[in-house]
Amino acid sequence: MKKIISLLLVLAMVACVFVGCGKKGEDSTGGDVVDTFDWPENLGDRDFDGYEFRILTWGAQGGTHWSDYGLSYDESLAGDIVNDAVLTRDSTIEQKLNIKLTYNEQSKESISEYARNSIYAGSDDFDILSVSINSAASLAGEGLLLDLYDYKDTLNLDADWWDQNANKQLSIQNHLYFTTSALTLVDKNATWVVYFTKGMIDKYNLCPDYDNGLYSMVEEGDWTIDKMYEMVKAVSSDTNGDGEMTDEDTYGHCGEMFNLGALMVGCGSHVTDKDSTDTPVYVWTDQVDSLYNSYGYVYDIVTNNDYSMLSGKMGGYGYQDLWVDGFGSLMTNERVLFNVTGMNRCYLYRNLDCEFGIVPVPKANKEQENYHSLMSMGQANCIAIPQTCVDTDRTTTILDALTCLAYQTTYEAYINKALTYKYLRDDDSASMLSLIFDSRLYDPVDVYGWGSGTSAFFGQGPNPTKVTSAMKAVQKLTKSQMKDGLEEFAKVYEDVGEGNQ
Repeated sequence: MKKIISLLLVLAMVACVFVGCGKKGEDSTGGDVVDTFDWPENLGDRDFDGYEFRILTWGAQGGTHWSDYGLSYDESLAGDIVNDAVLTRDSTIEQKLNIKLTYNEQSKESISEYARNSIYAGSDDFDILSVSINSAASLAGEGLLLDLYDYKDTLNLDADWWDQNANKQLSIQNHLYFTTSALTLVDKNATWVVYFTKGMIDKYNLCPDYDNGLYSMVEEGDWTIDKMYEMVKAVSSDTNGDGEMTDEDTYGHCGEMFNLGALMVGCGSHVTDKDSTDTPVYVWTDQVDSLYNSYGYVYDIVTNNDYSMLSGKMGGYGYQDLWVDGFGSLMTNERVLFNVTGMNRCYLYRNLDCEFGIVPVPKANKEQENYHSLMSMGQANCIAIPQTCVDTDRTTTILDALTCLAYQTTYEAYINKALTYKYLRDDDSASMLSLIFDSRLYDPVDVYGWGSGTSAFFGQGPNPTKVTSAMKAVQKLTKSQMKDGLEEFAKVYEDVGEGNQ
């Protein structure tokens, strides 16, 4: 995605967008707002004669933590900056293309099966679908989704409003059946990040050699797992002196066991690379030495009771919401330095009376070229087109225009929302979000469920040699499932191609 611009410019752009929240396609004075937005150059003056463009989504049925509130409008959230941007986006594109957007909301648990049954039945029930990445991978493996690369005349997949990182990693042998973009926001929420309590950085003098503290450390490439470990140890203490580590004490880390995988991904763990034919190639065991060195730090950060408060333990203290009232209270009282969790928590922390920032998970060492961010593939949403699409030109044209407009409305509002009120409160966090979203890892073994990826790090105890043994133990199974999966893809889509002739 295009680098996030400065906070002031974001605020200015969003302010311009929201003058369009009055009548459909008009600003507050009754004027036309359609032409205040940029549109795809190849769009022209298309008119779809009032066509009802139907979007399948789980919408608000994702619950408190995983609602797809950035895709469909929710009247109960009127006044929310992202929700209001949805209204502006939809009314504007409806006027621009002479269409009507409608949303088919299914439960998050049943949406994948609903889509599968509809497509198998040959029903024309929706034009595009927004489901989890794992669900889309399953549907793609059954030949139920169109290859987006077949429609490059109408889908500007190289444009800023499409996630280039996702396009590159989610493609299989030069086919792209689903991806993320400015239109999808749950995938951003499902990205693992590191929240840090700002006051503790200064209180414990944790970044004495960096002009802008932890932000400078990240920007200079020095934010590494051993640095995180040093800081975690430096702040952790039995604050109340009762000889036990409870919710009244101070910790370097809080979160959940899932963070073992998230931090190891940050340290460079990835199971596959791509070869010259865009085919995933198994490389995991080539990284054993590097991951061996990282795991000792990661395991102690996450599981050492003297340094870490995990969700299972925090849940035993009777908080109404362990994420907000539990971990949030630790942050507010400057009793936890790092909260490693999903970006979605930012919304939940909106009322916390504390200053916090956000950075990516650390690298293994300074020599590692890039930061890497783990995503929860079962929660992150993506966009796809069903094989039942009856007019691909119409569908892809509308989808691209809608995504382009989302880049200027709902996505900008999402970034603005993360940086205002009692959320993240500085321009530095804007650049961090850009870095994080550009560094996300879509490993096919996690996307398609081929063998084992980050889960191999769970339950291995404090001995790094057990991790290397676990990695080697699942190698044969993972390679076999990758091979079978790729062969099935080739066969399924060969059959689909013959069926469409």
